[in-house]
Amino acid sequence: MKAHGTIDQRRRRSRRVLLAIPVRLRAVKQDGTPVEESAETVVISWFGALLRMHSMLEKGSLLTVTNSSSKASQFRVAWVGTQLPDGRWHIGIEALNPREDFWGEYVVRSKYRQRSVVKEAVMGRYEARWKVAESRRAFIRGLRANPAASTATVRGN
Repeated sequence: MKAHGTIDQRRRRSRRVLLAIPVRLRAVKQDGTPVEESAETVVISWFGALLRMHSMLEKGSLLTVTNSSSKASQFRVAWVGTQLPDGRWHIGIEALNPREDFWGEYVVRSKYRQRSVVKEAVMGRYEARWKVAESRRAFIRGLRANPAASTATVRGN
């Protein structure tokens, strides 16, 4: 059973990758106070990230995130978590214009690998079922070829 508020991974727009990447961010709080600080990602995806940061931003706030390669992109705060024991916040952000090159090869690789992983899982299940069915067919062929052996097996002789 899924926890309340979670989304099934198959319904997501892209795969999530657990990865800590240092970033710089600039935003303006609701009261007009500018925020400029270092933060780190906890999870990244093609369309956004989960950040661990010192300042709490309101849902809907706009921010600019600059990654370690000095690439900047615009995001919107989509989710605000509770304050962590160390005083920092988990903030979920969504890219306004998702860029293939922003998070680097991690998300790009996982985006294209996602289909092959699903395909491998489905094919693995199919192959396992095929092997079970094939062993059943072989057993039945053996019974048909030697009916006396089947009765001896059944009787326990």
